Amino acid sequence: QNDEVQLATIAGDTALMAVEGKGGFEAQPCPDLRALCAVYASLSNRITLKSSGLTMVNQLGGKNLAIGPEASTTEIAALAGLAAVGAEPREKVNLGLGDGAEEVGDGVRDASHGFAGIPIGGQLSVAQTKDCVFLGFTDAELDKIIEANPSYYKAVIPAGTYPGQDADVPTFGVKCLIVVNADMPDETARAFTEALNTHVGNLVAAHASMTAMEDPNFICKDLPIALHPGAEQYYKEAGML
Repeated sequence: QNDEVQLATIAGDTALMAVEGKGGFEAQPCPDLRALCAVYASLSNRITLKSSGLTMVNQLGGKNLAIGPEASTTEIAALAGLAAVGAEPREKVNLGLGDGAEEVGDGVRDASHGFAGIPIGGQLSVAQTKDCVFLGFTDAELDKIIEANPSYYKAVIPAGTYPGQDADVPTFGVKCLIVVNADMPDETARAFTEALNTHVGNLVAAHASMTAMEDPNFICKDLPIALHPGAEQYYKEAGML
């Protein structure tokens, strides 16, 4: 917003709050943020030990939970999910994704939340050594989450993402965006967008979390904030919009 950087990767929910001047942006909204594309998805992952007997997020009332770092998108998504299912934990603690997962593995916490590209490293490490379960939502609960948080969308953690996970886990996610300022020249924004989209194969090869970019609809449709006009021009020329 202040032109201190020209290009940034920002979670879609944070970008939307910034544009609308909500949440932590009430005192300083950022209405000039524009998207070039979506590059990967952060999905809501809740890990617990199989011995807990838990299978759904709506069973977390009265439990001891790690909800992610303070004021992070992980914490925001954790609280949104709990509110939608009406689960009030006995205790909520702010821990990093790795530390939270480790405390689940050690039996200190009942469950830990992560909001990131999958698989989440800390949760994967625990699932490799412990019998774990990943908690899901009902379809009606997901509808309620998305109604209250329009930057989220329905998603699944595919079976086999984590050791011992033999079924898809219904959850929600947010698109993570490449964002610029609205005053970036159209030709510059178009050039960036063309370069990103031309080299999707290289990006996916560099990091598996970017496999979502192989879907043209993921890249440029249903984004939480508006596209930059230069990016929109490229997508129309490429037949993607």
